[in-house]
Amino acid sequence: MEVTFGDCYRDLVSNGGYKLLASWSASNEVQQYVKQFVHRRLYHFTIEDIEQVLQTIETGHIDNRPLANVKAREAHPVIEDLRPMFPLVCVFHEMIESTNKIPTFSAFHSYLRKDTGLRCYQDFLDALAHIPGSYESKMRALRWRLGNAYNSAFREVYVLIYLKERHKIEVKYHLFADIQLQTDLWFGFNLIRIYVPNAKLLRKRDPKTWAYKFRIHDVQIAHRGFGKIWLPDRNTLDNLAMKLKRC
Repeated sequence: MEVTFGDCYRDLVSNGGYKLLASWSASNEVQQYVKQFVHRRLYHFTIEDIEQVLQTIETGHIDNRPLANVKAREAHPVIEDLRPMFPLVCVFHEMIESTNKIPTFSAFHSYLRKDTGLRCYQDFLDALAHIPGSYESKMRALRWRLGNAYNSAFREVYVLIYLKERHKIEVKYHLFADIQLQTDLWFGFNLIRIYVPNAKLLRKRDPKTWAYKFRIHDVQIAHRGFGKIWLPDRNTLDNLAMKLKRC
Protein backbone atom coordinates (compact mmCIF):
# COMPACT_ATOMS: atom_id res chain seq x y z
CA MET A 1 0.00 0.00 0.00
CA GLU A 2 1.07 3.57 -0.63
CA VAL A 3 -0.61 6.94 -0.17
CA THR A 4 0.07 9.97 -2.35
CA PHE A 5 -1.13 13.56 -2.51
CA GLY A 6 -3.41 12.36 -5.31
CA ASP A 7 -5.18 10.05 -2.85
CA CYS A 8 -5.47 12.91 -0.40
CA TYR A 9 -6.88 15.19 -3.09
CA ARG A 10 -9.42 12.63 -4.31
CA ASP A 11 -10.59 11.56 -0.85
CA LEU A 12 -10.42 14.82 1.10
CA VAL A 13 -9.77 17.96 -0.94
CA SER A 14 -12.45 17.18 -3.50
CA ASN A 15 -14.94 16.56 -0.69
CA GLY A 16 -14.68 19.88 1.07
CA GLY A 17 -11.01 20.75 1.47
CA TYR A 18 -10.63 23.03 -1.57
CA LYS A 19 -10.44 26.26 0.42
CA LEU A 20 -7.72 24.94 2.69
CA LEU A 21 -5.66 23.89 -0.31
CA ALA A 22 -6.15 27.32 -1.90
CA SER A 23 -5.21 29.12 1.34
CA TRP A 24 -2.10 27.02 2.00
CA SER A 25 0.59 29.56 2.82
CA ALA A 26 3.64 27.27 2.88
CA SER A 27 6.56 28.15 0.61
CA ASN A 28 6.60 26.77 -2.92
CA GLU A 29 9.46 24.50 -1.88
CA VAL A 30 7.48 22.95 0.97
CA GLN A 31 4.30 22.66 -1.08
CA GLN A 32 6.23 20.85 -3.80
CA TYR A 33 7.87 18.58 -1.21
CA VAL A 34 4.56 17.63 0.42
CA LYS A 35 2.72 17.11 -2.87
CA GLN A 36 5.45 14.79 -4.14
CA PHE A 37 5.74 12.84 -0.89
CA VAL A 38 4.68 9.18 -1.09
CA HIS A 39 4.09 7.15 2.06
CA ARG A 40 5.15 3.55 1.38
CA ARG A 41 7.26 2.13 4.18
CA LEU A 42 4.87 3.50 6.77
CA TYR A 43 2.46 0.68 5.90
CA HIS A 44 5.02 -2.11 6.29
CA PHE A 45 5.56 -1.79 10.03
CA THR A 46 4.07 -4.08 12.67
CA ILE A 47 2.98 -3.69 16.27
CA GLU A 48 6.18 -5.50 17.20
CA ASP A 49 8.19 -2.75 15.47
CA ILE A 50 6.33 -0.12 17.51
CA GLU A 51 6.86 -2.01 20.76
CA GLN A 52 10.59 -2.33 20.10
CA VAL A 53 10.90 1.44 19.67
CA LEU A 54 8.86 2.04 22.83
CA GLN A 55 11.06 -0.34 24.79
CA THR A 56 14.22 1.33 23.51
CA ILE A 57 12.91 4.75 24.53
CA GLU A 58 11.30 3.92 27.86
CA THR A 59 13.99 1.62 29.25
CA GLY A 60 16.85 3.87 28.21
CA HIS A 61 18.31 6.92 29.91
CA ILE A 62 15.78 9.65 30.65
CA ASP A 63 17.64 12.02 28.31
CA ASN A 64 16.68 9.75 25.41
CA ARG A 65 12.97 10.05 26.14
CA PRO A 66 11.08 12.66 24.09
CA LEU A 67 10.37 15.03 26.97
CA ALA A 68 13.29 13.95 29.18
CA ASN A 69 12.51 15.55 32.56
CA VAL A 70 11.06 18.78 31.14
CA LYS A 71 7.72 19.95 32.57
CA ALA A 72 4.88 21.79 30.85
CA ARG A 73 5.56 24.96 32.83
CA GLU A 74 8.97 25.23 31.10
CA ALA A 75 7.39 25.67 27.66
CA HIS A 76 7.73 29.08 26.00
CA PRO A 77 4.82 30.56 23.97
CA VAL A 78 7.10 31.78 21.17
CA ILE A 79 8.47 28.26 20.64
CA GLU A 80 5.06 26.63 21.06
CA ASP A 81 3.46 28.88 18.45
CA LEU A 82 6.34 28.84 15.97
CA ARG A 83 5.57 27.11 12.69
CA PRO A 84 8.92 26.37 11.05
CA MET A 85 9.12 26.73 7.29
CA PHE A 86 9.83 23.01 7.03
CA PRO A 87 7.37 21.25 9.39
CA LEU A 88 8.62 18.88 12.07
CA VAL A 89 6.26 16.14 10.93
CA CYS A 90 7.92 16.21 7.48
CA VAL A 91 11.25 15.40 9.12
CA PHE A 92 9.72 12.48 11.02
CA HIS A 93 8.19 10.91 7.91
CA GLU A 94 11.22 11.59 5.76
CA MET A 95 13.18 9.52 8.26
CA ILE A 96 10.66 6.67 8.01
CA GLU A 97 10.80 6.57 4.22
CA SER A 98 14.57 6.99 3.94
CA THR A 99 15.63 4.57 6.71
CA ASN A 100 12.73 2.08 6.69
CA LYS A 101 12.59 2.47 10.48
CA ILE A 102 10.37 4.17 13.01
CA PRO A 103 12.87 6.61 14.52
CA THR A 104 13.57 6.82 18.22
CA PHE A 105 13.49 10.31 19.64
CA SER A 106 17.31 10.33 19.84
CA ALA A 107 17.56 9.55 16.13
CA PHE A 108 14.91 12.16 15.31
CA HIS A 109 16.68 14.79 17.41
CA SER A 110 20.03 14.05 15.74
CA TYR A 111 18.48 14.21 12.27
CA LEU A 112 17.04 17.64 13.02
CA ARG A 113 20.54 19.02 13.39
CA LYS A 114 21.78 18.00 9.97
CA ASP A 115 20.75 17.70 6.33
CA THR A 116 17.04 18.23 5.66
CA GLY A 117 16.17 18.44 9.33
CA LEU A 118 18.33 21.50 9.82
CA ARG A 119 15.96 23.52 7.64
CA CYS A 120 13.40 23.04 10.38
CA TYR A 121 15.68 23.20 13.41
CA GLN A 122 17.31 26.46 12.34
CA ASP A 123 14.00 28.32 12.58
CA PHE A 124 13.79 27.34 16.26
CA LEU A 125 17.39 28.39 16.90
CA ASP A 126 16.74 31.77 15.29
CA ALA A 127 13.66 32.27 17.48
CA LEU A 128 15.54 31.24 20.63
CA ALA A 129 18.19 33.86 19.95
CA HIS A 130 15.59 36.59 20.55
CA ILE A 131 14.10 35.11 23.72
CA PRO A 132 15.45 36.27 27.09
CA GLY A 133 16.61 33.69 29.60
CA SER A 134 19.42 31.25 30.20
CA TYR A 135 20.67 28.86 27.54
CA GLU A 136 19.43 25.92 29.61
CA SER A 137 15.89 27.29 30.00
CA LYS A 138 15.66 27.97 26.27
CA MET A 139 16.90 24.48 25.38
CA ARG A 140 14.40 22.95 27.75
CA ALA A 141 11.58 24.95 26.17
CA LEU A 142 12.72 23.68 22.78
CA ARG A 143 12.88 20.11 24.08
CA TRP A 144 9.26 20.37 25.22
CA ARG A 145 8.17 21.41 21.74
CA LEU A 146 10.28 18.82 19.89
CA GLY A 147 9.35 16.03 22.27
CA ASN A 148 5.64 16.68 21.91
CA ALA A 149 5.95 16.87 18.12
CA TYR A 150 7.67 13.48 18.14
CA ASN A 151 5.05 11.99 20.46
CA SER A 152 2.23 13.23 18.23
CA ALA A 153 3.75 11.74 15.07
CA PHE A 154 4.52 8.48 16.88
CA ARG A 155 0.90 8.18 18.07
CA GLU A 156 -0.42 8.54 14.54
CA VAL A 157 1.86 5.74 13.35
CA TYR A 158 0.83 3.57 16.30
CA VAL A 159 -2.89 3.95 15.59
CA LEU A 160 -2.41 3.31 11.86
CA ILE A 161 -0.41 0.12 12.50
CA TYR A 162 -2.74 -1.15 15.24
CA LEU A 163 -5.84 -0.80 13.07
CA LYS A 164 -4.10 -2.43 10.12
CA GLU A 165 -2.64 -5.39 12.00
CA ARG A 166 -5.36 -6.12 14.55
CA HIS A 167 -8.44 -5.21 12.53
CA LYS A 168 -7.37 -5.31 8.87
CA ILE A 169 -8.46 -1.67 8.46
CA GLU A 170 -6.11 0.27 6.22
CA VAL A 171 -6.52 3.85 7.35
CA LYS A 172 -4.62 6.45 5.35
CA TYR A 173 -2.11 9.11 6.32
CA HIS A 174 -0.55 11.89 4.27
CA LEU A 175 1.50 14.93 5.24
CA PHE A 176 -0.89 17.34 3.51
CA ALA A 177 -3.89 16.00 5.42
CA ASP A 178 -1.99 16.35 8.68
CA ILE A 179 -0.49 19.79 8.04
CA GLN A 180 -3.30 21.58 6.26
CA LEU A 181 -6.55 19.63 6.76
CA GLN A 182 -6.18 19.01 10.52
CA THR A 183 -6.68 15.30 9.83
CA ASP A 184 -4.49 12.71 11.54
CA LEU A 185 -5.85 9.68 9.66
CA TRP A 186 -8.78 8.86 7.41
CA PHE A 187 -10.76 5.87 6.19
CA GLY A 188 -13.37 6.48 3.51
CA PHE A 189 -15.62 9.25 4.81
CA ASN A 190 -14.28 8.90 8.33
CA LEU A 191 -11.69 11.25 9.81
CA ILE A 192 -9.70 10.29 12.89
CA ARG A 193 -8.43 12.92 15.32
CA ILE A 194 -5.96 11.73 17.97
CA TYR A 195 -5.43 14.05 20.90
CA VAL A 196 -4.45 14.68 24.48
CA PRO A 197 -7.36 16.68 26.01
CA ASN A 198 -6.41 20.31 25.48
CA ALA A 199 -8.98 22.92 24.49
CA LYS A 200 -6.46 25.20 22.76
CA LEU A 201 -5.04 22.35 20.69
CA LEU A 202 -8.48 21.09 19.71
CA ARG A 203 -9.44 24.52 18.40
CA LYS A 204 -6.33 24.50 16.22
CA ARG A 205 -7.02 21.00 14.87
CA ASP A 206 -10.71 20.98 14.09
CA PRO A 207 -11.59 19.41 10.72
CA LYS A 208 -15.23 20.37 11.27
CA THR A 209 -14.41 23.67 9.56
CA TRP A 210 -14.40 21.89 6.19
CA ALA A 211 -15.33 18.21 6.59
CA TYR A 212 -19.12 18.48 6.56
CA LYS A 213 -19.40 15.24 4.54
CA PHE A 214 -17.35 13.21 7.01
CA ARG A 215 -17.81 11.47 10.33
CA ILE A 216 -15.18 12.63 12.80
CA HIS A 217 -13.91 10.13 15.35
CA ASP A 218 -12.00 11.48 18.34
CA VAL A 219 -9.39 9.19 19.87
CA GLN A 220 -8.43 10.38 23.33
CA ILE A 221 -5.01 9.55 24.74
CA ALA A 222 -4.58 7.55 27.92
CA HIS A 223 -2.19 9.01 30.52
CA ARG A 224 0.72 6.61 31.01
CA GLY A 225 2.81 8.47 33.54
CA PHE A 226 5.67 10.94 33.36
CA GLY A 227 8.45 10.19 30.87
CA LYS A 228 6.40 7.82 28.72
CA ILE A 229 4.76 8.28 25.33
CA TRP A 230 1.03 8.57 25.94
CA LEU A 231 -0.94 6.34 23.57
CA PRO A 232 -4.61 5.43 23.10
CA ASP A 233 -5.47 2.29 25.04
CA ARG A 234 -6.37 -0.81 23.07
CA ASN A 235 -10.04 -0.81 24.11
CA THR A 236 -10.39 2.67 22.63
CA LEU A 237 -8.86 1.53 19.35
CA ASP A 238 -10.93 -1.68 19.27
CA ASN A 239 -14.09 0.42 19.70
CA LEU A 240 -12.93 2.75 16.94
CA ALA A 241 -12.38 -0.24 14.65
CA MET A 242 -15.93 -1.43 15.25
CA LYS A 243 -17.30 2.00 14.36
CA LEU A 244 -15.21 2.17 11.17
CA LYS A 245 -16.38 -1.28 10.07
CA ARG A 246 -20.01 -0.25 10.51
CA CYS A 247 -19.60 2.87 8.36
